[in-house]
Amino acid sequence: MTLRPSHQIKCRHDRFGLRLQGNDLGNAHDEEPPGAFNGKRRPGLFGKGKKKSLMTLLKELKQLTVDYAKQETIDPLKGVPRFLAAGVAGSVLLGIGLILWIVGILRLVQVETGSRFSGHLTWVPYLITLVFSLLVTLLAVRAIGADGRRTKRKEEARQSARQAEGAR
Repeated sequence: MTLRPSHQIKCRHDRFGLRLQGNDLGNAHDEEPPGAFNGKRRPGLFGKGKKKSLMTLLKELKQLTVDYAKQETIDPLKGVPRFLAAGVAGSVLLGIGLILWIVGILRLVQVETGSRFSGHLTWVPYLITLVFSLLVTLLAVRAIGADGRRTKRKEEARQSARQAEGAR
């Protein structure tokens, strides 16, 4: 390898047009960057140069399609088990926490009301706890669908604003 003055050294570009520097240059000092015009005609897909047979092109197309399908379907599915594990663990812990909370509320109502709910009214603390549990469940269900309702309201507001502008 002969050394050249720095103003004569041409950099090497990889196949994506990125400039390689330092140890990545190798022996490709004479290589032109992509798109550079050196007076010679560059071979294109349908231009002159190394021609590929139809079968080779079809094989490459099939391989490209298979690789793309794997990239867009199988690769994202590799993260699903971790996502599901975190969701299941969170659900189990939330369920245990809610059960302990409800039992605590039941015990609170039974202890703090004294003898008010004794005799034939012993079922009232259970009813109070059931109502509280249903209220928590209702709030959770509403929170799940809140984003959809919010988006729907915003879209309805945009449509009514467009109709108001169109009527003017």
